Amino acid sequence: MSRIALYSDKGDTRSSNQDSCCALVANTRQGEVALVVVCDGVGGLERGEVASAMVVRAFTSWFEEDLPNLMRSVRGDALLDSLEQAWRSLLDGLNDSIRAYGLRHSIKLGTTFTGLLAQGDSYLVGHVGDCRAYALREGRVTQLTEDQTLVSHLLAQGKLAPQEASASSLSNVILQSVGTSERLDPAFVRGALHEGDLMLLCSDGAYKTVDEPCLLRTFPWETNKDALLEAACRRLVEGARRAGERDNATIACLRWGGGPARGRSVASRTPAGPHDAQATPSTVVMLEGDRR
Repeated sequence: MSRIALYSDKGDTRSSNQDSCCALVANTRQGEVALVVVCDGVGGLERGEVASAMVVRAFTSWFEEDLPNLMRSVRGDALLDSLEQAWRSLLDGLNDSIRAYGLRHSIKLGTTFTGLLAQGDSYLVGHVGDCRAYALREGRVTQLTEDQTLVSHLLAQGKLAPQEASASSLSNVILQSVGTSERLDPAFVRGALHEGDLMLLCSDGAYKTVDEPCLLRTFPWETNKDALLEAACRRLVEGARRAGERDNATIACLRWGGGPARGRSVASRTPAGPHDAQATPSTVVMLEGDRR
């Protein structure tokens, strides 16, 4: 059975935690399926926590209400195509809804988004902004997403040297976010999924001061129990704090099992106001409509 865990911390400089996240694992007739999402409300804008929570709640509802029907009607490689199309439509609708919310309340708000859907031996990652997704497999770390930031764009074009990137005044400029972009263009990544893989999603406050060896030390291969995963998530964020990170920091992870599940495991965090550090343990319920 797959394992999930998450941890979120407000940090020292923010009055509220604008990050939202969820991790869910459900039993289906095709085996386990999991959803992990991390969103970071855009800093400098008003009510970023509203935007991030709207996206996480929408994807949670999609997982519970729409995905079962999709999996019953589409199989194999075509499922990933349908999932990507569904996520594009969902993100487009959320982008319009958040922009409309901002117009009604005379504010500007937005959020980054990184989401993972795991099923069978494949995963799909959708990405907008600068949260990240990593895969840890047998002592190796692979960064699955590319930061959609101005600094990353300048680095790719050779207009900025790597040693200049971290100190650049442009380091916090993102190129698109859900709710601020007139036209949203999410990036998608697909890949093979192996039993025992650790899929890790985090906001920039959790990864900016963390390198790949640190990830491997914090999440050893044998970390396959809920309590151990939750403790590892906490250690990673606490390590970022000791390294000087002061921003909101959130991490959500999935240790993929891929076999039969007993029900649905769910862990989530969506802010309704100022929050201190929070770790939400998973609980198990049945996914209605997919009972055997």
